[in-house]
Amino acid sequence: MPLNIKRGRARQPRRAMIYGVHGCGKSHMANQAPSPFFMNLEDGLGDIDVHAASEHIESYDHYMQVLRDVYREAKDHGLQTLVNDTADHLDLLVQGEVCAKLGVESMGDIDFGKGWDNALTLWEGIIECHHKLRRDLGMTIVFLAHADIKKVEKPGQESYDRYTPKLHRKVSGYMQEIMDEVLFMDYRSYVTKTDEGFGRERAIAMGGTDRFLTTRETAAVMAKNRLDMPAEIELPNKDGMWQAYQQYI
Repeated sequence: MPLNIKRGRARQPRRAMIYGVHGCGKSHMANQAPSPFFMNLEDGLGDIDVHAASEHIESYDHYMQVLRDVYREAKDHGLQTLVNDTADHLDLLVQGEVCAKLGVESMGDIDFGKGWDNALTLWEGIIECHHKLRRDLGMTIVFLAHADIKKVEKPGQESYDRYTPKLHRKVSGYMQEIMDEVLFMDYRSYVTKTDEGFGRERAIAMGGTDRFLTTRETAAVMAKNRLDMPAEIELPNKDGMWQAYQQYI
């Protein structure tokens, strides 16, 4: 049988993780995506006009049930984007499920890191459900996450700090592989120095109102994209944040 070969880009809905510092507008940006539905994991959506699960999702089983409901009813409600708010809170539910199944109080009580292997298996099942939403229903998949600062140590170099998603390294690494984009949101800031006399200087932070996305990995930020996006995307302060990203898709 001859090979069926085609050339060109096969456009598909995106899988994006958007993480950043507290209160920088991650949820507001995701709410500007086409017809979004929020998985209410963090119970912090009360001040935003969103379509979300009516109840705060407080367990892994509850989360999986809502996912099944979305798959069954998304077309009836015209849903086009699924937003997980946030991935780090979902990870806590996954950890709770692992601990309950193994009869322990915390992941640290499980020997040889096997707890995280079990957690990763549950995450793989979660992502497979999202693949079905994307493949069968054409839904865009978004995971929001908080940022963490982790120390990077390389042989022969001084250690330095880096922004990463607030997830265990195994889960974070897995999500970085799966997502089409991992975008870091922050406020633009500048540091100036003032002379205080007697040879002393004081650093003063300026700015903190203009948002931007980092789309490529740097020493200071873990990020990625598959579309040759600019290294940074400037974001408007209110409407148009999702469109600023979408223009490069």
